[in-house]
Amino acid sequence: FAETKGGISEGPVRRIEVFLDDPQGNDPQATALSLIRQDTIELAGGWRQSNWFGLYLDHGNGWIYHQIHGWLYLAADGNDGIWAWDQERGWFWSTKEFYPFISQAETASWLYLLGFVDGQAVFFDYGTNSLDY
Repeated sequence: FAETKGGISEGPVRRIEVFLDDPQGNDPQATALSLIRQDTIELAGGWRQSNWFGLYLDHGNGWIYHQIHGWLYLAADGNDGIWAWDQERGWFWSTKEFYPFISQAETASWLYLLGFVDGQAVFFDYGTNSLDY
C-alpha cells in the first residue's frame, strides 16, 4: 500500500520467491535444497520432481516431505552431498552420483532404496545382508 495526502491506496499483492542456488553458500539447509533442486521439474502445489532424488515438497525451512522417505530435514555436507534426518532412520548421507544408495550414520551401513511397499520405504542393508523396512 501507499499513503499520500490523498489517502491510502492499496495496490495488488505481489509475492516473490528467492532461491539460493549457490552450492557454495554458507547455509547448509539452503545449500542442500539447491543440490536436490538442480534439474527439477516444478509440479502443482509446490511439489518438485528431482531427476535423482525423486518427488518432494519443499517447506522452505530445511524440511521437505519426500514421497518415499517422508519428512526429512536436510543439510549439505560441504561438498556435493546431503545429510538427511528422519525420525525412523536418523541421519543418512547421499549424493546425486550415489542415490538411491544411502549411508546410514547410526549403523555405518550402506543401504539401497528398493522402493515403497505398503506405505514404507524398503531398503537392502549391505551391513546385515537383509531387507530393512
